[in-house]
Amino acid sequence: MGNQLLTFTHSENELSISVEPDQVKSPVPSMGAIAKLLGCAETAIKPTAAIASVGSPKLLVEMVSPEELYALRPQLTEIVEWGKVSAVNGIYAYAHRELNKYEGRNFNHLIENLEDAATGVAAGALSVYLAKNIILYQGVMLGNRCQISTSHSDGMISVGGLVFEA
Repeated sequence: MGNQLLTFTHSENELSISVEPDQVKSPVPSMGAIAKLLGCAETAIKPTAAIASVGSPKLLVEMVSPEELYALRPQLTEIVEWGKVSAVNGIYAYAHRELNKYEGRNFNHLIENLEDAATGVAAGALSVYLAKNIILYQGVMLGNRCQISTSHSDGMISVGGLVFEA
């Protein structure tokens, strides 16, 4: 946020924004604390979590399966409160599908039905953390499936996407 230089490109049906990744120094909570915030068992979470950012820091938490991702019952008020104290804009929970494809959900809101259908800054942060180009699907819980794609070039991360009609 602040003075970031954004570059916009358009190719076929996809608009992309390129931005330089941020350096983040916020500490990652324990797996027990993360599980409590997400309303799940610790066994539903893979043992690595990280904070990354392309303009809005996200706590990135990998779930053991897409089913565990969609079974989450996050404690939204507690997530927002933790985020304010930690200077992190919520939790991005994700699950690996295949190759470079992932499913994700973003939690930085207070009302359950205000979950984002697509979160470009989370997709960018996840791509930076994984250090690879990805395709990320989001919005399934809302009946509004979106596809976000990322790519790396010359120290920049490009984020773009498509929305599918239900």
